[in-house]
Amino acid sequence: MIRISLLILVILIPTSIRAASPYESRLIGNTLEIPYIRAGDKAFAASFFRTEENCQTICFKLQSVAVEEVVASAVNTAVYDGPAIRLPRLRADNELFSVTFSVIDGESISLKGYQRLTSERPFPQSTSIVSRDEIGEKWSFEGVMIETLNDGVSPLLVKSYMNMSVCTNEETSGCYKQPPLYLYEWDDERAKFFDVSNKITNPKEFSIPLTYSYLTADFNGDGKEDLVAATNGEYFSPPGERYEGWWWENYILLSNDNSTYTWKPLHEFKGNTRHLSVGDIDNDGDLDIYVGDAADPDKQEEWQYYPDGTGGYFLINDGEGNFARGAQRFVNNYSSELADLNNDGFVDLILAATNSNCPGTRTDCRVFNGVYVYKNNGDNTFTEIAGDLPFTEEHNLTRGESWAVRLNGVEYGQIGIGIGNNAIDVNSDGLLDLLITYGSDVSHEFFVSFLINQGDFKFKLDRTRIKHFHENQIIMSAKTMDANQDGHVDIYFQRKHLNSSELNLDAFIDEAIYFNDGNGYFENDNILGLPSIHGGLTVFDIDLDGLNDFISTDNWTQQWVSETERSKTTKILFQPPK
Repeated sequence: MIRISLLILVILIPTSIRAASPYESRLIGNTLEIPYIRAGDKAFAASFFRTEENCQTICFKLQSVAVEEVVASAVNTAVYDGPAIRLPRLRADNELFSVTFSVIDGESISLKGYQRLTSERPFPQSTSIVSRDEIGEKWSFEGVMIETLNDGVSPLLVKSYMNMSVCTNEETSGCYKQPPLYLYEWDDERAKFFDVSNKITNPKEFSIPLTYSYLTADFNGDGKEDLVAATNGEYFSPPGERYEGWWWENYILLSNDNSTYTWKPLHEFKGNTRHLSVGDIDNDGDLDIYVGDAADPDKQEEWQYYPDGTGGYFLINDGEGNFARGAQRFVNNYSSELADLNNDGFVDLILAATNSNCPGTRTDCRVFNGVYVYKNNGDNTFTEIAGDLPFTEEHNLTRGESWAVRLNGVEYGQIGIGIGNNAIDVNSDGLLDLLITYGSDVSHEFFVSFLINQGDFKFKLDRTRIKHFHENQIIMSAKTMDANQDGHVDIYFQRKHLNSSELNLDAFIDEAIYFNDGNGYFENDNILGLPSIHGGLTVFDIDLDGLNDFISTDNWTQQWVSETERSKTTKILFQPPK
């Protein structure tokens, strides 16, 4: 069976394949290319050609071999251990295999066994959660991925059902005293989820806005995770007599001793919050929050003066979930990350800024586009180290001009929505690099690249580590996770498909995960064996059996909610034991 299967593969192999990684082995026609084999303390590159001599399975004969420099960080590569050669990643016909060859003699090898890494597989145990919005008829949608809360005993799933109604003084049907945010707990004995949303209390009856941006972490130090909800600028409008302040206030759902959760204002400051990130900026043992903000809506006269009226800020935690607002403001931006870039023990601040115009009426200001890096000085202040950091060598930012992405001399339009950054050590040198997503909000063509950290806050663009070009798609967010639990950080892009006639908001999940080959190179292979499902993905061990499970939610799917149709279904796939 092995012989027949691999013979079919050999026949179907195209004449050329571009591997994602220089360490990845390739089967091209009858030629087996192994660019890097570790043999003890030495490394080699080898080429084999298929042969029928003394072969009972499928055999290859050595054609050439060359000594290679040993790369200490090349951890997921071919290994020769005497009687066998093991290839953890062999690409053939755009499929990925793990293959073992037996060594026949000094020059010949024969196929011993293989495993397809990219085939769809069954998930015998699955379940679903149905959420309902009980607040009248309206347009509504569900587009936020499931969040999880560790309550110290068992994990809770946080699921939101998004309402598109506007809350005004005249029309209050869209105002929430208890937002449609649901908590679900997994019961392993009965193998089902139970709605435990009654654990949420709102004694002061705050009108909580339902938002896109959530952040979970233990902010009050009780061993249970809390949840912060940011306004994200939804329904952001100039203040006036019709508008309530709740549009611009952020809230935190804090855990209590009795396993309940209570809403309270995150901070009294009002703003247009686009995103959140978390880290201990003062090394006092608790978690602080960076709030990516645009402006104070009640002080429009200050919008034109950076940094006094615009830009993000820090909330400094007192250890019990109470926050004091830092005085320093940062550039208006859509994405942030807190990571120690220079290994000095303090987390630094990375911002991806995308506004192409001056705030207010000014025309002479610095145009905030690009990647900004701020060094943590260790005293709750930050110094800008890199500003307007280019994504490409052809960076064209000048005062008064928009910033454009150019690849190979072709301009792909103004930098647009969906910008994100994550810190990840892609080349295993102990320094955190930056994953950057960028693209055009006109043509909806998006690209991904890395800014490789060279130390001392110097970065170099690297486009070779990930292949990502998708027409007519928007990247909503980028998350880093070890999706297949192989010890290497993978990347998940939440995306929306677009076409010329209408907004198509579904995207296949298995097309949006880019797996790390162990050497910091990424390829879009269905290594999880997920079915062709749509939406947003959350990877989490729900039943605490040590294996990741997969949660799929609708991806910004919008519908008219009526008395007869107002429910949304979330699908959960449990990974079976190996």
